[in-house]
Amino acid sequence: MPGYPYDCRLLMTTAIRDCSLRTEDEIHEDNILIREFCEKVRISGKDLVLPPLSGLPNGYKMNFKRKAQRKSYSYEGYDLITSVETSIRYDAVDHPEEQTKIDIHIFSGDCDKLLSKDQGHDWKPSDIINFIPKMMKFVKDDLSSVLS
Repeated sequence: MPGYPYDCRLLMTTAIRDCSLRTEDEIHEDNILIREFCEKVRISGKDLVLPPLSGLPNGYKMNFKRKAQRKSYSYEGYDLITSVETSIRYDAVDHPEEQTKIDIHIFSGDCDKLLSKDQGHDWKPSDIINFIPKMMKFVKDDLSSVLS
């Protein structure tokens, strides 16, 4: 949702996945129902609040939902993004299975320049291998102070 530091995804399907088997009227009706459901989605604090799943029309079910809280940091030529992602899959009888993952992505301006074809650079795998010790030194020496 624009303006929020969160990434939210919903996956909703009908019982018939192959849209070629559905009429245009059925597809249009699906789009209206999904839009109406999504209009009821709200953000409360840090939580995405869905309308009750019991309100889904017959033939619809929630298969999967995911939310991720991301934070960005910049430090000495590096950009970091931390992400705490919680995903929930619903089985055939709507029992949720929740999984949480934590990701840290590290981006380097120097590395971006090295790999950028727009800059006319022809890089070799050894160029990246030679850059790894510098990045690992950053991870070892500086990462904990950036994230604290």
